[in-house]
Amino acid sequence: MVEGEGTYLGLDALAALWTAQDGASLMRRSGRLALDLSELLGEIETEMAQCCALTQADNGVGLRLTLQRRATGAVSLRWKTERLRSLSAQELVRRVADLPVEAGRWYATLTVKVRWLNARERLVRHARGSTRPFLGEGFRCID
Repeated sequence: MVEGEGTYLGLDALAALWTAQDGASLMRRSGRLALDLSELLGEIETEMAQCCALTQADNGVGLRLTLQRRATGAVSLRWKTERLRSLSAQELVRRVADLPVEAGRWYATLTVKVRWLNARERLVRHARGSTRPFLGEGFRCID
């Protein structure tokens, strides 16, 4: 996780962006915040790539994770078949249900992590985009 100005940049910092009564403190540290959020996005993407690596070996199950990159720069993890056909959540559940209990549990646990990583990526990307209006030269804090 990223630390910024002595505070942990986690969900509490992101929540503070939307609950602040004024934008003065955000404007004072918006440049640093944007850098911290960009660094956090990089860390999330690294963790996503590590999850993909866990599923790349041919283990006979035929399920793998892939990174999907959008033109906007957004990244998300997607479950695919051995033929690289995307799976819906229902199809994934159906395939995992046919596996031995321990293997099914492993895929279910990884799927929870995948959903969390995808949600964090969207949240942090949105937070970073929300700071952009405060980065322009027309904004200055008056104390």
